[in-house]
Amino acid sequence: MQQMESTRAAVLGGAVTGGSGDRDAGARQAQPARRTRRWALGGAALAGGVVLAACGEAPAQGGPKAVAGPKQLSLAAFFDFTSPAAVKTREAFAEQFPGVEFQTETTPWGEYINKQIVLMASGSAPDVVASENEQFPAFAKGNLYKPLAPFFNKDKSVATKDFYPQLVAGYSHRGEQYCIPGDLAPIPAIFANRRLFEAAGLEIPSEKDSFNYTWDRVAELAKKLTRPDGSQYGLHVEYFQSVPYSGGAYYVDDRNNPRKGTLDDPRWARSIEMLVDWTNRQKIMPTAADRDRLGQKDWWGLFAQGKVAMYLTGPWQIRRFLEAEPGLQWDMFWVPKLANNLPRKFRTGGTGWGMSQNVRNPDLAWEWLKFSNGRPGYEIGQKYVPETVVRLFAHVPSSELEVARLKKLGMANVDIFLKGAPDVLWWPFHPEWPRINSQVLGPDMGKLLRGEEAPGALLKDMNERLTRELQADP
Repeated sequence: MQQMESTRAAVLGGAVTGGSGDRDAGARQAQPARRTRRWALGGAALAGGVVLAACGEAPAQGGPKAVAGPKQLSLAAFFDFTSPAAVKTREAFAEQFPGVEFQTETTPWGEYINKQIVLMASGSAPDVVASENEQFPAFAKGNLYKPLAPFFNKDKSVATKDFYPQLVAGYSHRGEQYCIPGDLAPIPAIFANRRLFEAAGLEIPSEKDSFNYTWDRVAELAKKLTRPDGSQYGLHVEYFQSVPYSGGAYYVDDRNNPRKGTLDDPRWARSIEMLVDWTNRQKIMPTAADRDRLGQKDWWGLFAQGKVAMYLTGPWQIRRFLEAEPGLQWDMFWVPKLANNLPRKFRTGGTGWGMSQNVRNPDLAWEWLKFSNGRPGYEIGQKYVPETVVRLFAHVPSSELEVARLKKLGMANVDIFLKGAPDVLWWPFHPEWPRINSQVLGPDMGKLLRGEEAPGALLKDMNERLTRELQADP
């Protein structure tokens, strides 16, 4: 039951460079093989009538720039590159660097890691390769990327400090940064349906007050917002890890050098027991069967339709529930703590971009990394996505622009996303983590969360298996 964000980028920053959407690990592994390859000739596209500067559709960048060397850039990702924002950003880059040709290639998530490692070994890896945070350990171990420090050192137009430090750390290994993080995707907020709160005579917790809430307090609210006939539920937690993480629990002893599992930590058992209690006994949170009974295949649909009052998910879902119900009145407050004396952390995801060791023109690739994952990419892309799309970047100045825009749309507590960014937990740094997560832990975790097994003995067994996997890695 490990739900992963592999399409989050389409509704966050990835709308510029590609994009992807949410599906669980099982569905991701079962996805049919599909590869696409396209060449986009920047000059030809502009000659075809899309002259962005002349139309006033791109921010001024000081005119065309010269970079020596080959003018081709190949981009690889596990998501599609054909969104209007992505296309327009490539065209705008070609205007700044005339003659640039783009090649884009999409490989399904389940095949993506192995393919990039094989291409690297054969000397034919793409110039620029996207990496979800779960994929990065395998790429770092396979020596896929070039270190970025030399580029930061010689180019003072951008600095590491311009990006959220915790996100930079997620794409660093042994003191070297290998990717520029693209999107900002922490999950520090619970969304609240204002109409349902008002109907129950309740106030949505303020940003200030909710900062010190515990789950017990939110569960009490959920009881008051749940109807006995099963037509409305008080709470849904889309990503279970948010509960143990809210007490500082984690999968392993050391994220950067994991050698021992920590699923035997009592905070994991307590989190599972709480979730089972909410679904099976108190019935303040819907099960998948309840979702189907209410006529929805997506959790965000339940929230949009007023069948769930509080919804713990990531900012990328805002687009979906506002598209489903444009008149939805909502707000957000902090994800509660497991206990006031515990160090709350937040689940996160995101995609980073780095240049491979096989890159043909490192200087051109560097310019693309800066352009597409920084302010130019944000400003260009924003013109080609709906207002409801939340596009938070790891690039601090870009996210500041986005927050200002969202506040004008009435999202008063959107600062929670930025304030929560420093306190995120990435997936463990282990090249086999996707397999361990989905195949070693996933089936039994699903049983636990459905209440089919008690957590005590099974969590201990799962932890022993996890430790063996970690220690088997050379």
